[in-house]
Amino acid sequence: MRQFARRFHQIGRIGLLFGIAIAICINVVQFRGIDADTRHNYKALHAYDTADAFEVAISRDNSARRWVAPFYYLGQLFPDSQVITPADGIRSWFPFDESVLALGQAKDVSRVPYDPEGLLDLAELDTYRVPSDSFAPTAGSTQRIVNERFAYFAPSEPSGTFIVVTPEGNPGRTNFLAFVDIDLIDESVRRGLGIR
Repeated sequence: MRQFARRFHQIGRIGLLFGIAIAICINVVQFRGIDADTRHNYKALHAYDTADAFEVAISRDNSARRWVAPFYYLGQLFPDSQVITPADGIRSWFPFDESVLALGQAKDVSRVPYDPEGLLDLAELDTYRVPSDSFAPTAGSTQRIVNERFAYFAPSEPSGTFIVVTPEGNPGRTNFLAFVDIDLIDESVRRGLGIR
Protein backbone atom coordinates (compact mmCIF):
# COMPACT_ATOMS: atom_id res chain seq x y z
CA MET A 1 0.00 0.00 0.00
CA ARG A 2 2.85 2.41 0.83
CA GLN A 3 4.53 1.74 -2.50
CA PHE A 4 1.29 2.45 -4.28
CA ALA A 5 0.93 5.76 -2.37
CA ARG A 6 4.52 6.76 -3.20
CA ARG A 7 4.07 5.86 -6.83
CA PHE A 8 0.81 7.79 -6.99
CA HIS A 9 2.48 10.80 -5.34
CA GLN A 10 5.39 10.71 -7.85
CA ILE A 11 3.00 10.49 -10.79
CA GLY A 12 1.04 13.42 -9.29
CA ARG A 13 4.19 15.56 -9.13
CA ILE A 14 5.17 14.72 -12.68
CA GLY A 15 1.63 15.46 -13.83
CA LEU A 16 1.63 18.78 -12.02
CA LEU A 17 4.96 19.82 -13.57
CA PHE A 18 3.73 18.69 -16.99
CA GLY A 19 0.51 20.70 -16.51
CA ILE A 20 2.46 23.83 -15.54
CA ALA A 21 4.72 23.48 -18.62
CA ILE A 22 1.68 23.16 -20.90
CA ALA A 23 0.02 26.20 -19.27
CA ILE A 24 3.16 28.31 -19.84
CA CYS A 25 3.34 27.26 -23.50
CA ILE A 26 -0.34 28.08 -24.02
CA ASN A 27 0.09 31.52 -22.43
CA VAL A 28 3.09 32.36 -24.62
CA VAL A 29 1.13 31.34 -27.72
CA GLN A 30 -1.89 33.33 -26.52
CA PHE A 31 0.25 36.48 -26.02
CA ARG A 32 1.14 36.51 -29.70
CA GLY A 33 -2.52 36.08 -30.65
CA ILE A 34 -3.59 38.85 -28.26
CA ASP A 35 -0.84 41.14 -29.56
CA ALA A 36 -2.01 40.66 -33.13
CA ASP A 37 -5.39 42.18 -32.22
CA THR A 38 -4.43 44.96 -29.77
CA ARG A 39 -3.03 48.47 -29.95
CA HIS A 40 0.74 48.81 -29.65
CA ASN A 41 0.60 50.26 -26.14
CA TYR A 42 -1.32 47.25 -24.79
CA LYS A 43 0.89 44.58 -26.31
CA ALA A 44 2.21 41.90 -23.98
CA LEU A 45 5.28 41.25 -26.12
CA HIS A 46 6.40 44.51 -27.70
CA ALA A 47 9.93 45.79 -28.17
CA TYR A 48 10.10 49.58 -28.01
CA ASP A 49 12.77 51.65 -29.74
CA THR A 50 14.04 52.94 -26.41
CA ALA A 51 14.14 51.98 -22.75
CA ASP A 52 13.24 55.57 -21.75
CA ALA A 53 9.69 55.40 -20.37
CA PHE A 54 9.12 59.13 -21.07
CA GLU A 55 10.09 58.76 -24.74
CA VAL A 56 7.81 55.73 -25.08
CA ALA A 57 4.88 57.61 -23.51
CA ILE A 58 5.43 60.81 -25.51
CA SER A 59 5.71 58.98 -28.83
CA ARG A 60 2.47 57.06 -28.18
CA ASP A 61 0.17 59.19 -26.03
CA ASN A 62 -1.28 62.67 -26.63
CA SER A 63 -1.67 63.35 -22.90
CA ALA A 64 2.05 62.77 -22.35
CA ARG A 65 2.82 65.02 -25.34
CA ARG A 66 0.76 67.87 -23.94
CA TRP A 67 1.47 67.66 -20.23
CA VAL A 68 4.79 65.88 -19.71
CA ALA A 69 6.79 66.67 -22.86
CA PRO A 70 7.21 70.46 -22.28
CA PHE A 71 8.97 69.81 -18.99
CA TYR A 72 10.75 66.58 -19.92
CA TYR A 73 12.43 68.07 -23.01
CA LEU A 74 13.41 71.20 -21.10
CA GLY A 75 15.42 68.90 -18.86
CA GLN A 76 16.85 66.99 -21.81
CA LEU A 77 17.86 70.07 -23.79
CA PHE A 78 18.69 72.55 -21.02
CA PRO A 79 19.36 70.74 -17.73
CA ASP A 80 20.16 72.84 -14.65
CA SER A 81 18.42 75.89 -16.10
CA GLN A 82 16.95 78.72 -14.14
CA VAL A 83 13.30 79.27 -15.09
CA ILE A 84 11.50 82.57 -14.51
CA THR A 85 7.71 82.58 -14.15
CA PRO A 86 5.27 85.43 -13.46
CA ALA A 87 4.66 86.45 -9.85
CA ASP A 88 1.17 84.92 -9.97
CA GLY A 89 2.58 81.63 -11.24
CA ILE A 90 1.47 79.57 -14.23
CA ARG A 91 -1.71 77.52 -14.11
CA SER A 92 -1.20 74.37 -16.12
CA TRP A 93 -2.51 70.82 -16.03
CA PHE A 94 0.38 69.77 -13.76
CA PRO A 95 1.75 71.91 -10.91
CA PHE A 96 4.01 74.09 -13.03
CA ASP A 97 6.92 74.94 -10.72
CA GLU A 98 7.20 71.38 -9.42
CA SER A 99 7.12 69.98 -12.97
CA VAL A 100 9.89 72.36 -14.07
CA LEU A 101 12.03 71.26 -11.14
CA ALA A 102 11.29 67.52 -11.24
CA LEU A 103 10.79 66.72 -14.93
CA GLY A 104 12.59 69.75 -16.35
CA GLN A 105 15.64 69.25 -14.13
CA ALA A 106 15.79 73.00 -13.49
CA LYS A 107 18.02 74.15 -10.67
CA ASP A 108 15.71 77.01 -9.73
CA VAL A 109 12.33 78.60 -10.42
CA SER A 110 12.07 82.35 -9.77
CA ARG A 111 8.98 84.53 -9.77
CA VAL A 112 9.09 88.00 -11.30
CA PRO A 113 6.14 90.36 -11.87
CA TYR A 114 5.48 90.41 -15.64
CA ASP A 115 2.65 89.71 -18.06
CA PRO A 116 3.37 86.30 -19.69
CA GLU A 117 0.79 86.98 -22.43
CA GLY A 118 2.09 90.34 -23.65
CA LEU A 119 5.78 90.25 -22.79
CA LEU A 120 7.09 89.13 -26.20
CA ASP A 121 6.02 88.69 -29.78
CA LEU A 122 7.22 85.14 -30.36
CA ALA A 123 6.93 85.55 -34.15
CA GLU A 124 9.92 87.92 -33.99
CA LEU A 125 11.95 85.14 -32.34
CA ASP A 126 11.00 82.40 -34.79
CA THR A 127 14.54 82.04 -36.15
CA TYR A 128 15.63 81.03 -32.63
CA ARG A 129 12.95 78.38 -32.17
CA VAL A 130 14.50 74.99 -31.47
CA PRO A 131 13.00 72.65 -34.12
CA SER A 132 10.88 70.00 -32.46
CA ASP A 133 12.12 67.27 -34.76
CA SER A 134 15.58 67.73 -33.22
CA PHE A 135 14.36 66.52 -29.81
CA ALA A 136 10.92 64.86 -30.06
CA PRO A 137 9.94 61.62 -31.80
CA THR A 138 8.27 61.84 -35.18
CA ALA A 139 5.85 58.93 -34.60
CA GLY A 140 2.14 59.53 -35.19
CA SER A 141 0.91 63.03 -34.37
CA THR A 142 3.77 63.76 -31.97
CA GLN A 143 5.29 66.65 -33.95
CA ARG A 144 1.95 68.34 -34.55
CA ILE A 145 0.94 68.17 -30.86
CA VAL A 146 4.38 69.27 -29.67
CA ASN A 147 4.38 72.29 -32.01
CA GLU A 148 0.86 73.27 -30.93
CA ARG A 149 1.64 72.93 -27.23
CA PHE A 150 5.13 74.33 -26.54
CA ALA A 151 8.41 75.69 -27.90
CA TYR A 152 11.90 76.59 -26.79
CA PHE A 153 13.61 79.71 -28.10
CA ALA A 154 17.37 79.82 -27.60
CA PRO A 155 20.52 81.18 -29.28
CA SER A 156 23.27 78.81 -30.39
CA GLU A 157 24.89 79.25 -26.97
CA PRO A 158 22.02 79.27 -24.43
CA SER A 159 22.39 81.33 -21.27
CA GLY A 160 20.74 78.71 -19.08
CA THR A 161 18.00 81.13 -17.95
CA PHE A 162 14.55 80.92 -19.50
CA ILE A 163 11.46 83.06 -19.03
CA VAL A 164 8.04 81.47 -19.54
CA VAL A 165 5.73 83.13 -22.07
CA THR A 166 2.08 82.10 -22.55
CA PRO A 167 0.63 84.10 -25.48
CA GLU A 168 -2.81 82.42 -25.21
CA GLY A 169 -3.12 82.90 -21.45
CA ASN A 170 -2.50 80.24 -18.85
CA PRO A 171 -1.61 77.00 -20.61
CA GLY A 172 -4.14 74.88 -18.72
CA ARG A 173 -4.67 71.62 -20.60
CA THR A 174 -3.90 72.63 -24.18
CA ASN A 175 -2.80 76.29 -24.59
CA PHE A 176 0.66 77.13 -25.90
CA LEU A 177 3.63 77.92 -23.68
CA ALA A 178 7.17 78.91 -24.52
CA PHE A 179 10.49 78.90 -22.72
CA VAL A 180 12.52 81.86 -24.04
CA ASP A 181 16.22 82.25 -23.36
CA ILE A 182 16.77 85.50 -21.50
CA ASP A 183 19.55 86.51 -23.94
CA LEU A 184 16.89 86.87 -26.67
CA ILE A 185 15.06 89.57 -24.72
CA ASP A 186 16.00 93.22 -25.19
CA GLU A 187 18.20 94.46 -22.35
CA SER A 188 15.89 97.36 -21.53
CA VAL A 189 12.99 94.91 -21.08
CA ARG A 190 15.15 92.75 -18.84
CA ARG A 191 16.16 95.75 -16.74
CA GLY A 192 12.51 96.75 -16.44
CA LEU A 193 11.75 93.29 -15.06
CA GLY A 194 14.74 93.41 -12.72
CA ILE A 195 16.46 90.54 -14.53
CA ARG A 196 20.18 90.62 -15.21
